[in-house]
Amino acid sequence: MPFATDPHGKLTYPDDIKISLFEIIYDAFNPWHEDLFFYLCMEKASIWETLFGYVYQSNDEFEKDFGIKTMRKIGNLLHSQND
Repeated sequence: MPFATDPHGKLTYPDDIKISLFEIIYDAFNPWHEDLFFYLCMEKASIWETLFGYVYQSNDEFEKDFGIKTMRKIGNLLHSQND
């Protein structure tokens, strides 16, 4: 399998292979897309855009969305335990 060098000099898979692998994994979680928070640690914006159809413009935007979705999930779990 071919490797590419990332901007930091480390070996990684080429983008087309990464996208193919991530698509398989992401599609496997299709029934839970609304319930889970997906993110691609250290992947470039073009891969996010290809897979998810969006990209966070800043780390602050990512952290805010992650916090909101995490707190919503915690609230839903707490609510379901009280039912």
